[in-house]
Formats: sequence, C-alpha cells, structure tokens
Amino acid sequence: MFINNIGAMNNLIIKQKKLPTTVIYLTIFICLLPTCLNFLGFDFSSHIQQIETNLLQLPKSELIDALFYRLRGAFTHTLLEWSSVSIAIFSYLLALVQFSLKKDSATPIIGLALFCSGCVDAFHTLAASRLIESVAENSNLIPFTWAISRVFNITILIIGSYLILYKKQSKSIKNDYSFMLKSSAILLLLSYIIIHICANSSSLPQTMYPDSFITRPWDVFPLLLTLFAAIFIYPKLYKIHPDYFTHALFISVIPELAIELHMAFGSTNLFDNHFNIAHFLKIVAYTIPLIGLIYDYIDTYLDEIKHQKDLIKANETAKQSVIAKSQFLATMSHEIRTPMNGVLGMSGLLAQTNLSSTQLNYTNIIRSSGESLLRIINDILDFSKAEQNQLEIENIKFNLKTCLEETIEILFYEAWKKKVYLVLHYDSELKSQFIGDSLRLKQVIINLISNAIKFTPQGNIIVYVKKVKQENEMSTIQFSVKDDGIGIPTNKLASIFNRFTQADTSTTRKFGGTGLGLSISQKIIKLMGGEIKVKSKEGQGSNFYFNLSLANLEAPQQDSLYSNLSGLKLLIVDDNFINREVLIEQFKKYQINVKAVESGKAALIEIDLANKNKAPYDFGILDYKMPQMDGIQLAESIYKSKENKDFLSILVSVEPLDQNIEVLHQIGIHSFIKRPYKINLLLELINNIFAQKKCSTGILLNESKIVLKNKPSQFDPIVRALVVDDNQVNQIVAIQMIKNLGLKVIDKASNGLEAVKMQKEFNYDIIFMDCQMPELDGFEATQQIRKLSNEKSKVPIIAMTANVLHEEQEKCIKSGMNQFLSKPVKQSDFEVIFLELFETID
Repeated sequence: MFINNIGAMNNLIIKQKKLPTTVIYLTIFICLLPTCLNFLGFDFSSHIQQIETNLLQLPKSELIDALFYRLRGAFTHTLLEWSSVSIAIFSYLLALVQFSLKKDSATPIIGLALFCSGCVDAFHTLAASRLIESVAENSNLIPFTWAISRVFNITILIIGSYLILYKKQSKSIKNDYSFMLKSSAILLLLSYIIIHICANSSSLPQTMYPDSFITRPWDVFPLLLTLFAAIFIYPKLYKIHPDYFTHALFISVIPELAIELHMAFGSTNLFDNHFNIAHFLKIVAYTIPLIGLIYDYIDTYLDEIKHQKDLIKANETAKQSVIAKSQFLATMSHEIRTPMNGVLGMSGLLAQTNLSSTQLNYTNIIRSSGESLLRIINDILDFSKAEQNQLEIENIKFNLKTCLEETIEILFYEAWKKKVYLVLHYDSELKSQFIGDSLRLKQVIINLISNAIKFTPQGNIIVYVKKVKQENEMSTIQFSVKDDGIGIPTNKLASIFNRFTQADTSTTRKFGGTGLGLSISQKIIKLMGGEIKVKSKEGQGSNFYFNLSLANLEAPQQDSLYSNLSGLKLLIVDDNFINREVLIEQFKKYQINVKAVESGKAALIEIDLANKNKAPYDFGILDYKMPQMDGIQLAESIYKSKENKDFLSILVSVEPLDQNIEVLHQIGIHSFIKRPYKINLLLELINNIFAQKKCSTGILLNESKIVLKNKPSQFDPIVRALVVDDNQVNQIVAIQMIKNLGLKVIDKASNGLEAVKMQKEFNYDIIFMDCQMPELDGFEATQQIRKLSNEKSKVPIIAMTANVLHEEQEKCIKSGMNQFLSKPVKQSDFEVIFLELFETID
C-alpha cells in the first residue's frame, strides 16, 4: 500500500523533480510556529538559576537534583545539537548510497558538506558539554563556536555547490570518483582546521551584545551568505542537477534564514527563547535535505522497478521478435527455395540431355546463377542464426579430402569462366577420415573461395590443407585459401570480418556481394575452436587461413588397392605450374616415378629422351588447353611414333570435348577425364587400365567412369518410390532425378492425406515427403504412417523441405522421418539416400 502511494505520488512529481508543495508549506509553517507561539505567551527558554551558597549543604540526592535542574539548558542544547549532527551524518551516508546507484557526484559532495558542518556542530556540542577538552570558557565558547559553525555551514555548502558547478563546466575532470575524493579531502581539511583553532584558543572574541539591535553580529555573516546562496548559487545548482536533493537544499534556505534572524536579532543569552528556537529550526534545516534525499532514493528505486519492468517487457518483445524473425526466415526460405528447386532441378536435368555446346553453356549459366542466389540466401539465414547465437556445430565422421574435393568441384567452373585456376593442395601425409562438422567446414571454404574468385581477375586460387601438429588422436590442420587477386589495403584488414563490410563501398558496387560471408565464416571457425586470419597486400593477393583441431580416425587402407602402380613412369604435361606440382605430390605417394613438363614440345623431347635411354614412360596425363600444341595434338603426335605404341594418353579438360570418344581413341587418346576430378577417381582409372592391360587391343574403359561418373548409380527398377509434394514442378524434378537412378515405379501425391492412403494401399519402399502441404502436412502424415500396422509403418521417409532451419530438421526427426533433404535438391542427394538404403546393380 505504501509503495503504491509512493508510486502515485511519484507519477505526479517525477517530471518536475521538486519537493511537493505540502512539504514546502509545512516547512514555512514550522518556521513561523515558534514566533506565533511566543506572541501567545509561550516561552521556549531554559531558565538558569543561580547556585545558592548553601547548596552544598543539601543532602546528596537533593544536590544532584538541583544540579540537573541547573543544567537543563545545557542538556536541551546538547539534545538539539546532537539531533542535527545525527541527521547530517545520516544524510551523508544516504548520499553515498545514492551515489553508488546513480554515479552522480553532486549528491555526495553536498552530503559531505552537510557532514563536515555536522562535524563542527558536534565539536560545538561536545565542547559545550565538556565531553571533550577545550580551553575557552563556555560563556564565550558556545556562542563563538555556534557562529563559526553557522558561517562554516553555509560557506562549505557554497563551496560544495561551486565545485559541482565547476565540474560541470570543466572538461578536465572526467572521473566522478576522483573528483569526489578530492572534494572530500578539501572539505574535511577545512573542518579540521576550524575545530583545531576553536579547541586550542584560550581567548575567543565576544559574539553577544545584549543591549544592541543586532544582538549577535557574527550571525549576520551566515544570514548574508544564505541570501547570496539562495539568489545566486542554489538556482544554478538546481538547473544543472534538477533533482529532489538540490531542490530540497534550496528549500532549506527558509529555516536557515529563520535561524539567523532569531540569533542575530533575538538571542541575548545562552539557552534563551530565541537560542532554543534557532537550535530547533536547525534540525528542520538539516531535515529538509534529508527529505530531498529520501525522495531521490524513492525515485531511483521506482525508476529501477520501472527499468526492470521495461527490461522484462523488452526481453519478452525481443523473444517475440526472435520468434517472428525465425518464422519470417522460415517462410522466406520456403517461398524462395521452392521455385529455386524448380530452377536448379530443371537446369540440372536439362544439362543431362543432348544439348549443343551453346545450349549447355546457357544451361550452366542458369544453374550457376541459381546457386549464387542460393548461397546469398544461405548467408542471410546463417547470419540471422549467428546474431541469435543459434549456430550449431555437429561432430560426425567425414572424409576431409572428399569434402574438400567436392567443394572445389562446386566452384571450379565459376573460377574457370574467369580464367582462374582453382586447385586443391592436400598434404599427402594427412589422413582423410576425421570427426567434425563437414557441412560447416565446406561452407567456410566455399565462402573463402567465392571471395577469392570475386577479387581475382586472373591467376591461381590454391586451397592448401596441411598437418601442423599431431597429438595422440587429435590433428591440428591448417586450411588456407590463397589467391593472386587485387589484395586488401592494410588499413582495411582490421575491419574485413565485420558484417556488411568490404574494402570500401566501391568494392560492393564493382564486385557485388552481401558482405556477410567473411563475418559468418569467422563465427563458424570460432565455434569450431579456431580463429580465421588474413595476410594481404594491395595488388599482391590475399591469404585467408585458420587452424582446426580434428579427431582423426583410422582411414581404410587404400594404398594397397593401387600397389600395381608402383614403379610406373608418368609424364604430366600441363602449362599451369600449380597443377603440375599438385599431381606430382599426389602420385609420389604411390611410388610412381613422376616428371612434369609445361608444354607439348617439351613433352615430345622428354618422351624421345626416355625411349633412347630405354626407360620409356608408361602413360601420360595431358592437359587439353595448352598454347602452341594442345593435348589432342600432342597425343596424336605421340601415337604416330611406333616407339610409343604402349604409351597411354589420358586427356584432362575442363570443357566438354566436341569430338566423340571413339574418334579420340583412334588418334591415341585412351581415356578422357573431366576437371575437376577427385584424385581417387583418377587413380581408379589408371589402376583399372593397368590391371586389365588391354590397351594394345584398343579396349576402352566404361565411359561413365572416365567422365567423372556423370551417370548416377543404378538401382533395382522394382524399387517403388512415392514423391509427396503439393508443388507440381517439385514433383517433376524429384521424379525425374529418381528415374535417373533406374527406378520404374515412381508415384506422386499432392498432400499428406493422399500419401497416407497410398501407403496403406501399395506399401512403398521409400517415401520422399514435403513438410508444408495443405490438408495434412508432412509431419502429421509421417506420424499417421508410423501408426500403420505391419511392415507399412517401417517405410523409410525422407523429409524434403524448403525450410533449412535447425528447428525444422529436429521437428522432422521427432515426427518419425528418417533423414532430411533441403531444397533445392540435387541428383547426388537422391543418390546418397539410395546408396544407404538399397544395393546398386551392374
């Protein structure tokens, strides 16, 4: 009830920060009341009776009573003075508490001024009561120390106020704590000096003149100073610090003036009427600032309660905002990915049909542009997750080398279009099987490579992966993406990882991009326990690198698979130095004797020299696009020589060949493999060639293995699949990609109700289920299928949704789905799922 009343009162006065008018009127009333009572005949003096000469002859008990009665004026004086002192001390302590809350030095400095004044008053009280030693007699000590304490009181308040005003105007004082300590030292020193002088002076000046109009001239000085403070100091102080305390200080002028009027023009003796009234009003004068402090404290307390309520409300609003943001992102992701699934899926299917080189180029541009847009969408989603601290890292088994090769494959053609060579340099001593988050690692490498492609007009981009340290089962691996691009100015390196930041605004206009990739990559690497760094000089390229500690697993022993390659002689012909170096390092691991040359002419010379030394080369890897003599021309020249009849030429090219593979075989090219390729695929090709040893008869290997497995794995056509999606385009994409895997029976359903009904009737071997559908969504449909009897409930259900948020994936698994595919889906996504569940056929 009390707090509610205070709250209501606070609402009325919090804007003005002034004491209520009732307090002001009450103060005026209390100051006038003693005078009014005097007119009515009341006398507040403590009468002093002379001690009679025969007083000592009285019994002891009567003597003590007489002495107490004689000293009642001194006792009244002590009680009144000590009340003032106590209020001053309490005000100072409360001021310190307020300072700890508001960190405003104005309150404790004024509070300290009151405290120091109280210290002088305490000396005045204790000396008058002879509780401490003093030299002068009470008749002079009490009125003099009173006058001095009053002068000191108003003077020290003026000094304290001036210090606050000076602090406000001065830029040199920045620390409230140091300022308050310095001010405290000055005020306490002044207090000590005054107390010391009064205590040790045997002769004090006269301060009372009973027969004069001004009975206590020394009290005129504090009267004038109080008027000066009321007119010139306190209004400025309140203007700078408009709070209850400074306003109360201004209101305290009323009792202060009343005190001095009673003393200067009324009091003629110790403990007389005006003397006691003045000491009572002094309590009032000290109480008014205390009331102001209490109001300030209550105001601060209520502000804190309001602030806490605002924080709770803001927190709830923030939570609702996060929920709304997540819902919006989920909706946005779904709405964008659904048509993107059609664009990327159809362009991928179109690329597998018989197209001319121009048509294939246009198709690849559509697909590349769609994938670029998809990466931007993913960046925005990941940035949102990072802002909400919702990025999560998984620890699963993965093949690091395969992961990086797939990453290179994704961006290889984008680099190639700019005549930039993108190469993976994987440390031959580094194992391939690790535990970590392959998807997040791939995302970081993609971001770094995409950045490098964007800012590299020509040259090379090399992804270096090497082992830095091995401790037990933990491998510290350094990943770096080094390019020959435009580089980064030194003054921009510190801010390059900030969100929405590129080297400058013109960079964004010229090269595009959201400015989120590096920021997201930095957060991901930090979550994985590393730190991404950059070295760069303007015009000299950039090198982004980071170290990760990954738990390594024993990789399957593959070296023995290629043991029959040991001792073979290989000639690498490539005009790109980086490509030559990478292949040399990879093949040396298998004890293959490797040599590399940079041109067709140099290759012919090397082959002739080897033949003369009766140490001919067994096979060669020939780059197609080379100056002066390309790979086909070189292979034809080699094939024409009878000495090279056993030489096997493997042609490597980024671009598809216009010539038929049979025609190429007739001019000496045994096999063709398309860049970018996985090194294991190349090794498998070479191993199969020499294992069969049928090259001289002209037998050509299965083309599906030569051209980077363009044709997906094939599965038993009797496998029955059901595609459930309310979008017709998505149905067509998914069905055609599944057909490419060799299946014949692929049905479709447009909602969950149809899916449940069809599963009851046909019992499919696998179901691909969209999540957001009308009538019955994928989650409920899955739950209903899981409740079916017998084997129909155990069908593998694969979620196929455009919502890629982690919460959506968890929801899919909890509803009973087996795995999760995010749209837009790729042919390889379906192939991976089928490889896990079904056996391939030859």
